[in-house]
Amino acid sequence: MAHLATSRIRHVTIIGRRGPLQAAFMLREFRELCRMPMTKRTKKEGLHIEFAPTGVFDETLLTGHNRAVLLDGLPRGRRRLIDFILEKSNSSPSPIKPEIDGDPLKCEFLFLRSPIRIIPRSSDHPDPSVSNVAGIDLEVNRLVGPPSENQKCVGCADIPLERLDCDLVVRSIGQRSAKIDPDLPFNEERGVIACSDGYGRVPLPACLHGVDDGGAQLYASGWAKVGAVGVILNTLADARLTAEGILIDLANRKSSSDHVGFAGIRNIVESRGIRPVSFEEWERVDAKEKATGRDLGKPREKITSLKEILQVAFAEVARERNGNRAV
Repeated sequence: MAHLATSRIRHVTIIGRRGPLQAAFMLREFRELCRMPMTKRTKKEGLHIEFAPTGVFDETLLTGHNRAVLLDGLPRGRRRLIDFILEKSNSSPSPIKPEIDGDPLKCEFLFLRSPIRIIPRSSDHPDPSVSNVAGIDLEVNRLVGPPSENQKCVGCADIPLERLDCDLVVRSIGQRSAKIDPDLPFNEERGVIACSDGYGRVPLPACLHGVDDGGAQLYASGWAKVGAVGVILNTLADARLTAEGILIDLANRKSSSDHVGFAGIRNIVESRGIRPVSFEEWERVDAKEKATGRDLGKPREKITSLKEILQVAFAEVARERNGNRAV
């Protein structure tokens, strides 16, 4: 939020395939958005927020008594979010004076729309610094079935596509954990690792049953365990819960294992001519990305080449080799 508040962006449109009732964000996140300043020149809170299309709340949340019944039946957290959104939609933005406060900032939530294709800007545009994106085509959707958090949407093929002019497109279409090993218990329907309890304990694969592993245990935490829900604070709390489970298991573990842990792994990979990246070496990569990002006016510039990552991480080794050659 802090970086968005200081960027050159003036207008953000958030596109959702379904309606407000199915939104994945939480009340805490939406409130933080609403507390952003109205303009770049003022610190006064009250970002101008709009909801579209017109009538989206009546279409997706019903009206009158039916809406009241629907909201009463929602879980407390979801009901509070919808109540706050409705309250925000009925409030008028605070007046500003552009000549004093600067241009207003605006965030628009555009529901019931699916991105279909990105429209590129003409290659012969006179200004080479202009974004390569000219706009995005959107399909109009409608919800199917009675209102609920799990409602599905279908595209309206009989309605022409809508064109939204924009200079930047940021994709955010959810997250699904990957089954990184064929023997890993996995819930395909939810897209998460199939844990046996809230501590994130993962049942050992059948191939390890009966193996004398000294009490080895698999664990999962965060979105890999619970799915893409909550904010960072929720993920931290979940990680602590998994850590608590690990400590409980360690305290109850009775093993005479003399395994050497990571030191053994290091010996194996180094014997194969592979050098693992240490935390200190990763910190060099982290510092390099942040320094490059500062020069470009953003938090960091990610290094996307594995070769360049290793060059930065192992910079001291490269300098030593060059020094030896010079001698």
